[in-house]
Amino acid sequence: MRKQLVFAATVLLILPAVPDTAFGANSLRCGRYVISSGHSPPTTQYEVLKKCGEPTLRNGLTWIYEDPRTAARAITFDQSGRIMYIERLSR
Repeated sequence: MRKQLVFAATVLLILPAVPDTAFGANSLRCGRYVISSGHSPPTTQYEVLKKCGEPTLRNGLTWIYEDPRTAARAITFDQSGRIMYIERLSR
């Protein structure tokens, strides 16, 4: 049990230092969370808001999240509010 706690604490300390590019273009890092497309079941708008907060811009079913340290990401949702895909926007 102690080893598991030490491992979990280590991961939580290291994760913020991992570069954004390590998670790929089809993902978005929000603090300690990683939002990515391709999950089963797909991540919902509610979950994205809960983990990432309000997007910088909402354009219909596409939400833009900007971070001065990384490239912006566009999350596109389907009509039922589930992630279809995430794309990295060029700087």
